[in-house]
Amino acid sequence: MGVSALNSFVQDSNRLSSINKSCFWIFRFSAILLAVLSVLSGCEMFSRADYSDYLERVNGLYTYSLTYNSNNSGYHGYVEGEVPVDSGIYLEGKAAVVKDQNDLIKPYFTFSGWSLTLGGPVDYLPGDSFQFPGNSITLYAVWSEDNYTLSYDGNGNTGGVVPSSQSSIHATSVTVSADVLSRSSYYFIGWNTEADGSGTFYGSGDEINLTGDLTLYAYWSAIPGYAVTYNGNGSTGGSTPSTHIKYENTDLNIKTGDSLIRTNYSFTGWNTSPDGSGNDYTPGFVYTDNAPLTLYAMWQITIFGSGTAVDPYQIGMAEQLVMVGTEPFGLDDHYIQTDNIDLAGIEFVPIGDPYNKFTGNFDGNDFEIRNLTISSFGGNYLGLFGYASGGAGENVIQSVHLTDYNITVNSENPRYMGSLIGFSGGGTDVRFCSAEGTIFITKMHSVDTSYVGGLIGYISSTQAVSECYSKGDIVLGSGAGSGELTLYVGGLIGQNEAPIFNCYSTVSITDFSIQPWSNYFSGGLLGRSRLSSNSNNYATGSISMNGTGGALGGIIGYVSSDNISGSIAFNDSLSDGSRITQFSPVINSCYANEYMLINGSVPGDLDISPSSTAGENLTQVNFSNMGYMTGVLGWDSSIWEVKDGAVRPTLKNNSGGDDGQTMQ
Repeated sequence: MGVSALNSFVQDSNRLSSINKSCFWIFRFSAILLAVLSVLSGCEMFSRADYSDYLERVNGLYTYSLTYNSNNSGYHGYVEGEVPVDSGIYLEGKAAVVKDQNDLIKPYFTFSGWSLTLGGPVDYLPGDSFQFPGNSITLYAVWSEDNYTLSYDGNGNTGGVVPSSQSSIHATSVTVSADVLSRSSYYFIGWNTEADGSGTFYGSGDEINLTGDLTLYAYWSAIPGYAVTYNGNGSTGGSTPSTHIKYENTDLNIKTGDSLIRTNYSFTGWNTSPDGSGNDYTPGFVYTDNAPLTLYAMWQITIFGSGTAVDPYQIGMAEQLVMVGTEPFGLDDHYIQTDNIDLAGIEFVPIGDPYNKFTGNFDGNDFEIRNLTISSFGGNYLGLFGYASGGAGENVIQSVHLTDYNITVNSENPRYMGSLIGFSGGGTDVRFCSAEGTIFITKMHSVDTSYVGGLIGYISSTQAVSECYSKGDIVLGSGAGSGELTLYVGGLIGQNEAPIFNCYSTVSITDFSIQPWSNYFSGGLLGRSRLSSNSNNYATGSISMNGTGGALGGIIGYVSSDNISGSIAFNDSLSDGSRITQFSPVINSCYANEYMLINGSVPGDLDISPSSTAGENLTQVNFSNMGYMTGVLGWDSSIWEVKDGAVRPTLKNNSGGDDGQTMQ
């Protein structure tokens, strides 16, 4: 073994290294000693092959490995995935290539490289190489926490400086900038995550925990312009003021509505509610509230005229009619109807009561009042006029025509019930009036007296009722009857104390009451009449009453200190009583339907004569013959007529519209 062999041996021995290298110096020393002795002796004590074999066995103690650590420590979650694996065996000085992160991930962190120490800086990047030192190596993953940026966008600002961007690591809060931007005609409100303001709002100084990059957009609000709008609220002409804008913190004058027109109304101002229940605003009022406003025109019903006899108040619509007798339209004023009036949908309150009587004049002027409805009024006096009264010539109700009226009595309060007048206390002159409709009674006074008429409930000491008629039905419901109540019911008038002439009624009276009446007075024209005269009248309505303690007649149920003349009872049937009247002191020239049924049959033992309570027999032919009526009964042909095809006479001067084609 020569010098070169020795050097080689020494070089090989120098490659032996390990963490425990200092503990194995004896092996190296022994190897060198053996080599020296071999050279001095001039003989090889062992071959190189033997030495190499020995060296390999020694090197087993000095090989090294490269391992990787995920560095699964810190916060915000743990590392997921598998570390890379290096299966190589390295000797000191041998090169190693650094691997990538394999599938390692750590939420909210980014892999930066590898470090020789736990928590240390990046020493190697994937792909780097290094020479192995005399020990095994562990490389630790280096994780860099994600860093997010908060950016700002002026979103149309025209002034101010858009704040600079801010950065923050994951879930670490940043404070929203306090800088204020400006924009023409807008208020700067704050910031929003969406340019159109539909995202999340953030104000100055708010804290945001960033979980990703975020842009905040300036959030703007237009300087408010509050719309003030106007509504004509039923106007029929003119111009509704245009909408105008009240800007925040500025004043605005409310516009006038003087140019608006509504027939029969005058403009009085504005209100925040269509029915006037809100707040009032007058034209020129200074509006200061920072809020939108809708104003509705307010109207005062205008009744033209002055309420005098020569210039009466003019009534042409429902809203005007309901104002009769209310301030400033007095109960003692003069009124004239100027058009047909429809009261549909209105629960009518009768005009006048015992404390506020209607003492004026009302001329219907031959127009109609349709759909008069009274159903929930709790007073004692029911009718278009609840209570009418006056001196001679002072209280005139004329040419009023009620069509399709409906009066429903469902309480024990009312005592005086008529379509036109509930009660007339004296002095009222009623002429040329008509009524067609229904009175339906479900309850009545249990211990008092009630008066029901198709036109008037009770009329006392009145000038007269002339050239009037009534059509329709009076129905007494199942709960109407009473053993203690006295009832006066007539097709035209319940109780009468005034002259009645040239009138008629086709009203049927039907009693469905369960409890029989102990005392009633029922007639086709008048329930009871006293202190007056009655002439040239007729009735055709059937009458059916439940009870035996009363008086019932085709024309008048009971007459006291009166006289009846020139009148006709052409009813189909009566449930009881007599054809003309059950009681009367004086009867002259009265006639009755020869086929009238009383209690279901034609009586065979009647005292047939024009002066009896049964009257003289009258045929249908003669009843519809105007010549007979004028020649025999003395009726005035300037007042009465029989129209073509009619089966009964009608009134010439009454424009209620009855054509006489049917008996009822």
